[in-house]
Amino acid sequence: STIKPFAYLVALAQPQQWSLASLLDDAPITVPLSGGRDWTPQNDDHISHGQVLLIDALAHSYNQATVHLGMRLGLARIHRFLDSFGLSVPINPDPSLLLGAQDLSPY
Repeated sequence: STIKPFAYLVALAQPQQWSLASLLDDAPITVPLSGGRDWTPQNDDHISHGQVLLIDALAHSYNQATVHLGMRLGLARIHRFLDSFGLSVPINPDPSLLLGAQDLSPY
């Protein structure tokens, strides 16, 4: 989940829209992928927690809330933010990037 915190940083960099007290949906989400496939992430505990505070979604690493947030922010915006940290690796534009489905190295 290396990239997960960056999605939250992108949100928090917009204080007029997001704060640690913002509510996120930690609910099932299905995202269409290329090739006509769908992706439906689950939380590690296989429980959807409903409306959760952004800080709790981050602290508990809720996958569904992170994907809801990332889709609202936009993958392109998150990719640009990663580039600004020097993480200019080929990023898969697939939404699974939000949950760390991309190999990253600090080297």
